[in-house]
Amino acid sequence: MSTVLERLKLSVKKDIIPDDIIMGILAGLQEDLIPKDPAVFHRTIYELRKKEEFREMLEEFYFDTSGITPFSELLDSVLFRLETAGTLATYNPRYEKYQVKRDKVKARLEKFSDPQKALLAQMSQEFQALISG
Repeated sequence: MSTVLERLKLSVKKDIIPDDIIMGILAGLQEDLIPKDPAVFHRTIYELRKKEEFREMLEEFYFDTSGITPFSELLDSVLFRLETAGTLATYNPRYEKYQVKRDKVKARLEKFSDPQKALLAQMSQEFQALISG
């Protein structure tokens, strides 16, 4: 008979949560440094969510589009958790860029099936193009 703690640990290892999806996207980036601009990050995920092929994977991210830029409470919470965990760090002196901790984001890819990994790789490419552009 498993304990509550054992069941929770198993759930964390196999259940895919929004944090895992964002980390999966970050794992496929070519650059370790990305802009630390919430508006750019939110707008980029919003643009990806609008695409039919990514909609299902990003369906939990709802965006308020009544302001200057799209904003997702969930995405904001995910970014906060990734910063707090040190997955997205800001070592640069002006705090203008996140440094993606590759070892942490790549470890999360184990939760995804091969087709999901392929979709995340495609999202990573488009994410990179949108934030660079």
